[in-house]
Amino acid sequence: MLRVDGLDKALIGVRVSTTTPVLVYDYDKSVSLFMKQLDLSYEDALEHLEFNTIGANFGEKSPVFIRKHKNLQDVADWDYLEDEEENIV
Repeated sequence: MLRVDGLDKALIGVRVSTTTPVLVYDYDKSVSLFMKQLDLSYEDALEHLEFNTIGANFGEKSPVFIRKHKNLQDVADWDYLEDEEENIV
């Protein structure tokens, strides 16, 4: 399993499936850790996570990052499609 340096405190578990198990990290906690460790603004830490960490493709071994929600309405209120459209280059 591939471990992301500096994000041990954001580790929440392991994705178990029929393919390779991978480490699972809390998305928002990862941003906070990068802000503190690298002395970055929220926007810069978010960009660092998105492009340098999540964007690094290691195939089946790539760690998973999840954003926690309290309920289905929270999920519905977050516009994930808008996030994807903004990140298209």
